[in-house]
Amino acid sequence: MDRLTHYALAMARVLISVVFILNSVGIIDQTISAKELMERGAPVSMVPWMILAGRTLEFAAGFALALGIVPRVLANGLT
Repeated sequence: MDRLTHYALAMARVLISVVFILNSVGIIDQTISAKELMERGAPVSMVPWMILAGRTLEFAAGFALALGIVPRVLANGLT
């Protein structure tokens, strides 16, 4: 793999991980997701915990993806 391809893949990983990190810190609103969870039958008391668990997963996996730690596994986990 030549240098340009290597740096392009690293930059692409960082740019994709930014979306997940911004979502996890609350920049992107989660009210629509919470409302949909409640409409589909999730217990109302569990919805905040589910949103928190999802945000934690997105932050940890997004940060690890940016660093290049097992990127294929993390990309599959985030989809």
